[in-house]
Amino acid sequence: MHRGNTGSQLSDLDHCSTHEATTCPRCHKSFACKPASISACWCIHEKVSADVLRKLQGQYESCLCRSCLLELAKTV
Repeated sequence: MHRGNTGSQLSDLDHCSTHEATTCPRCHKSFACKPASISACWCIHEKVSADVLRKLQGQYESCLCRSCLLELAKTV
């Protein structure tokens, strides 16, 4: 997205670097999520099998916080 050091691109870049505050559908705690730029979100670095992800997607409509994701990744 960053095409140079101009004012308009910097505002686009600033938007990408901020996390969206959201609530975990499992524990209801607030956490930071980056759905518009998934490659920059914390969750991309977590090791969760494709099978577990499919099961969680069937149970929850939105992203889980790190604690819940890691806990469920071990038990699902």
